[in-house]
Amino acid sequence: MPDNDRKLRFETTADLVRELDELEAAQRSRGVVSTGAWSPGQNLQHVARFYKAALDGFGFTLPAPVRFLFRLVLKPIALKRTIRGGLKIPAKARPALQPDEGASFEQGLADLRAQLGRINARERMQQPSPVLGPLSHEEWTELQLRHAELHLGKLRPAGEEAPQG
Repeated sequence: MPDNDRKLRFETTADLVRELDELEAAQRSRGVVSTGAWSPGQNLQHVARFYKAALDGFGFTLPAPVRFLFRLVLKPIALKRTIRGGLKIPAKARPALQPDEGASFEQGLADLRAQLGRINARERMQQPSPVLGPLSHEEWTELQLRHAELHLGKLRPAGEEAPQG
């Protein structure tokens, strides 16, 4: 994680929602900026699309031997540690995960809140991961929180200094 990213840790979905509330308040008062290549709206929309894919399906999968290796090696790490940035979304995953070029903060936030609302309404994330294979709803929740830490860590209120590493 680059030094200019905020270090976030979400233990529960409620922690994520609190962070969204804080970012929304900052956006209304002074704006929110991104330390990465994507705009604040794109970061939020991408996190929303990852939730949506876990609920509705990704539309692609990696070959079984690759999933097996990733499941053995990466799954324990991915569920516990904040995911590192810089990974390119594979071409076959872009329809499900790539944010819109001009996604506004408001649209990205609305998209993410809509997906979290589905989970609050007791929908379960049950679709297999195209990388890790089958995951329980609880495992999906952990993975989603780690992924949200990465992308929301790139967002900060405008004018707020970057953390000193």
